[in-house]
Amino acid sequence: MLHDEESSSERFHSTRNFLEPSDTPPIFHEQPAPPVHTPATTTAPAAAASTSTTAERLGALAASIGTGAARGVRTVLGPTAAAVAAAARGVLPISVDKQYLGAALGHLVHQASSVGPTTFARELLGEGLFAVLRQLPPEAVVAMQAVSGTLQMALHTLRSNRENRNPDAAARGFHNLSLEQWDALSDDERTHKKAEQQHYSDLVTRLALAGIVSNIAVGAAGKSAGQPEMAARLLASDLKIAAYAAARDTIQATFKMVGMRDPNRSNGGISDPHITSAGRFYGMANVLTNLASNELASPDFAAARQRWAGLHSPFTQGEATSVILRQSAVNTALNVGLETLDWINVTQHEAEEAGTQQIWEPEWKGKREDYERVMDHSVARTAAINSNIALGTAINMIGAWLGLSPTRSGLLSNTVSGVVAGMQYKTIGATWQAEAAVRAAEAPRSQVE
Repeated sequence: MLHDEESSSERFHSTRNFLEPSDTPPIFHEQPAPPVHTPATTTAPAAAASTSTTAERLGALAASIGTGAARGVRTVLGPTAAAVAAAARGVLPISVDKQYLGAALGHLVHQASSVGPTTFARELLGEGLFAVLRQLPPEAVVAMQAVSGTLQMALHTLRSNRENRNPDAAARGFHNLSLEQWDALSDDERTHKKAEQQHYSDLVTRLALAGIVSNIAVGAAGKSAGQPEMAARLLASDLKIAAYAAARDTIQATFKMVGMRDPNRSNGGISDPHITSAGRFYGMANVLTNLASNELASPDFAAARQRWAGLHSPFTQGEATSVILRQSAVNTALNVGLETLDWINVTQHEAEEAGTQQIWEPEWKGKREDYERVMDHSVARTAAINSNIALGTAINMIGAWLGLSPTRSGLLSNTVSGVVAGMQYKTIGATWQAEAAVRAAEAPRSQVE
């Protein structure tokens, strides 16, 4: 059983971490987008057929996303909406599932305790690290980026080796199968499922590598583009995310607040179509959170960051600190809200797949195998966040090159990064389930040794 991990498909990040246009000037000079020439030889029937096919595909994709998002909203807000509707009719909302509300409160407490302080500390740590790193020569910072990337890839080798301790358990966890269900499969089916699990685990490593290479390339190009501080900003981001992931997973491994009414019916995770639906909801929630963060951003934040970094700014150190503290608190509240909604949603999917209910069930964990998640979950979490930051940075750079305004570029990067976070959901979440299953299977053996 994986349920002692609480929700083994817990979420990994808020996409609101990438470098925005307001944070640093664009690397490339702004210039208008080149004109697009449409061939005049395209025939009308072919064009009509192409348009029809494209429209059908876009319509199918929109319907799929809409279905998943609507299901997620109903899952999270359904009981609350029923209570509000009953109250509006003047009837006591006696039909509200109190167990569900207790579970929702449990998720809020758990996320406020783990995501809240670590997000706040992450924001402040990033600004402090940048203030220190920007004093170093850009070449030295790029070299430090390479060292950091090498260490990250070494951690992914460790993560992969830990999974390979028990490939059967990893595949069972990935596909959310019980031991009995796994044993009932044929040899060919088990081989196929193990190969699929390994494919997704390798994809996590590739995400990490893509983010590392992208950040090193952007950092190295910063000096020649007139932004020698770019490498320092990216390295500060890498370091703060690593610290955030380790601290968050350590706290979440210490206790849980939510369980299942009948834990024996749950395998501790979710599988398709539940995990795909949960990913769509998470992507939608990420986009909305990113946009809300933009709207709530202090107009003085950029100048305050400049003062903290030792650059020219109209603020005193005290004034800048006050602005940064307030903005960090806003980002923390948004991240806690995002993660709470996601945990409510994904745990409800787990309960529905298992045919039971999620309930308020505080429990102290703190076992060795619980804390070992830092070597698994934290490494995968860092890969997801850093690759998303690299994507957002690249979109901002392309937007600047095309001559987009910072507002439009930020809107584009916020939206795309949120959608991609939802697309990564199965890759990261199911890999976490695999790693949790291996830890659970190997824990008795470790205790004997």
